[in-house]
Amino acid sequence: MNRITHECQQGTQAWLDLRAKHFTASEASAMMGESKYQTRSALLKAKATGISEEVDAGKQRLFDAGHAAEAAARPLIEEQLGTELYPVTMSVEIDG
Repeated sequence: MNRITHECQQGTQAWLDLRAKHFTASEASAMMGESKYQTRSALLKAKATGISEEVDAGKQRLFDAGHAAEAAARPLIEEQLGTELYPVTMSVEIDG
C-alpha cells in the first residue's frame, strides 16, 4: 500500500480533478448506499463517466456549513489529542 500526499487545497481545480479519479472519505455513505444526498449508482456513474452534478446554491450552502463545522471541531479535537491537525489530501494506491 502506497500513501500519496497531494499538494492541493480543498475546493481548488486540482482538488476537484483528484476527487474525480479517486473515491473519497466524504463519499463513504454513498458507497454504502446510506447517503441522503447521493445514491450509490449516481456515485459510480460519476466516477465512471467523470460527469458529476452541478453544485447549485443550496448544495454549496451545505458544503459551506460542513466546512465550518469541521473548522469549529478541529480545535476541540486537537485539544483532546494533544496535537495539531491540519488539512491534507491523500490517496492510497493498493497493488498498483
